[in-house]
Amino acid sequence: MDFPTILKGLRIGKGWTQDELADKLDISNPTLIAYESGKSAPNVAQLKTMCDLFNVSADELLGINTKETQPIGRIEIASYIPEKLRAAHAQLKRDLEHLEKVISMLEPKRKLGD
Repeated sequence: MDFPTILKGLRIGKGWTQDELADKLDISNPTLIAYESGKSAPNVAQLKTMCDLFNVSADELLGINTKETQPIGRIEIASYIPEKLRAAHAQLKRDLEHLEKVISMLEPKRKLGD
């Protein structure tokens, strides 16, 4: 994973908006947006502040992996959760629609005038 994706995943994992993280980092919202989109990169002092804030190493934050495989960590999970929640919501909606159809078929039909 690259730095912008990791930074966004960490922010989302904390439940912070871009404005909230920008405030915590003492940077402007457009600067944070540039970091998360890969259009700009923080300096070393800002990277250290981010590492301290998220309690991660610089290697983790920058996506540097010295091992062949990296276990799924909190960064991957943080970016994975919103996708899974959307999928679960869509499935629940389909299930509800199906149940409503089944219930309507099982309800006794009323005659006009009843």
